[in-house]
Amino acid sequence: MHSVLVVCVGNVCRSPMAEELLRRALAAGPALSVTVESAGTHAPGGLPADEHAVEVMHRHGMDIDAHRSRLLTAPLCAQFDLILTMDRSQRSEIIRRFPNAGGKVFTLDDHPVPDPFGRPEHVFVECFHQMALAVDRWQSRIRMLAKPNRGIQR
Repeated sequence: MHSVLVVCVGNVCRSPMAEELLRRALAAGPALSVTVESAGTHAPGGLPADEHAVEVMHRHGMDIDAHRSRLLTAPLCAQFDLILTMDRSQRSEIIRRFPNAGGKVFTLDDHPVPDPFGRPEHVFVECFHQMALAVDRWQSRIRMLAKPNRGIQR
């Protein structure tokens, strides 16, 4: 396991937040070289993270100011070892659009992470907490996968 791609719809709220949460979680433990990035299934390229997402992350000591959205593409799917989505419909869409990615696409959490786009800041806070718990579970799986000859365990 060398790379993880976190995916949502627009790549301006949930996936940049989850990307930074996962990057921070993986950096906190024993040395591990895993690239973490994000994209969106319908992302217009080059947009900054939503201001509420930026503010919530700042309050938790994380910076996503430099984030710019990008569209999920077949080459991007091929580049990453693990792809984490915000819900099952995104997972299904990715598998349908990019069949070669099928075996490496999973949901971040067992429950859908609601899209906070255009919603009040408290919705971003709720998403943050849900994703932080899910990221904690995934980071331990990723650590196991970073060892040779391991498969993804749910």
